[in-house]
Amino acid sequence: MYQANAQRAEISPSELPAAPNSMRVGGYRFLRQLGKAGQGESWLAEDEKNQQLVAIKVYDLRLASDWKTIELWKREIDVLRNISIEGVPEVIEVIEAESVLYAVQTYVNGSSLKARLEEDEWSMDFGEMLNVITPLAEILRQLQNRGVPIIHRDINPNNIIIDEKRKVWLTDFGVVAAFSQKTNASTMAGTAGYMAPEQLMGKVTPAADMYALGATILTMLTGIEPHQIKTRKLKLQYEDLLPESVPLWFSDILSDLLEPDPENRIQNADELLQLLSAPHDVKPDDRQMAQGSALKEAIVSLRVEKMHEIRTGRKPALMVILFLFLISSLAAAAMGIYNFTMDGFISMKLNFPDMLALDWITERDITRLSFPNIPAPVYFLLTAACIAWLVIGWRLTKHLMSANWQSK
Repeated sequence: MYQANAQRAEISPSELPAAPNSMRVGGYRFLRQLGKAGQGESWLAEDEKNQQLVAIKVYDLRLASDWKTIELWKREIDVLRNISIEGVPEVIEVIEAESVLYAVQTYVNGSSLKARLEEDEWSMDFGEMLNVITPLAEILRQLQNRGVPIIHRDINPNNIIIDEKRKVWLTDFGVVAAFSQKTNASTMAGTAGYMAPEQLMGKVTPAADMYALGATILTMLTGIEPHQIKTRKLKLQYEDLLPESVPLWFSDILSDLLEPDPENRIQNADELLQLLSAPHDVKPDDRQMAQGSALKEAIVSLRVEKMHEIRTGRKPALMVILFLFLISSLAAAAMGIYNFTMDGFISMKLNFPDMLALDWITERDITRLSFPNIPAPVYFLLTAACIAWLVIGWRLTKHLMSANWQSK
């Protein structure tokens, strides 16, 4: 359990004391200490009746620093006694003796998420992270869907236990709160970096647990505690820290979980589970998109370079072909114009010999009409076609010689 002005003692199991054989309460024999947080202790014990292991939380009311601490202890016990959710240790019974509260709970044989991250040098791949977060979100869904929603207020790697069968448990309900539309917590509680901004002002909503869950995910993926990451306008600037295995669709979910404004944040675990279960195979991540874009640009660049080489290498041959094409088209057009014009003049001299002085037309020119030559209309069409080809050839030549064409 964390409070704003409290620190949690991190003690390795080897440093935790074993219980004296005489240490018993209500039929439970204490074996060894499991942990210590603030002014509370956790012990491993054995139910002497059925020889089953249990965990016992010990709250010594005489050591409480103030009445608020006692209130939080009793609140945690009351909440756990009234819920039965898979993944939350069940309170078997509560024993009070000589101003000491003993909460007997289901024993979870495992280690905290924080311990596992430290063993793996503070890193966890995307698939492993989903295997932890999905059942954790289901636990929160059941807590939030009760008649009076329950808000944990202190979700962080210390309070998430993974047992020997890799089952996920949520523990430490010491600062839990019941939510109503007018809920305002009188105590600012939580863990630095994992608390939603509104928690600093004492406001409690289910969205606060969503923020803490997002901060936990961030730690799992980056190996960096949230309070060590820079912020801008209360928003964690973590995008460059995410590993490449995180797809774009999940990056969007994480961004919504870590939204400083609770109104723009994922509101509850129901919404989160719906987003996680939605199909995402059609959404490539940003790194894949960047790689694909770079590959596409490289292919386009290669094609351009290759085409440039081909066009540049063929340029002399194309220029010769176009030059010959232009010359032949020009010659054909000139011949067609000449023949068409001559035929017209010859026809006029034969039909109107007294009206036109066409003495320069010789008998040889006139005899041309007696041969099976191409008719004048055909000459006209051929001439028009040659002129059209001449225009096309000229435009192709200009296009070939333009620098713009070579660069495409």
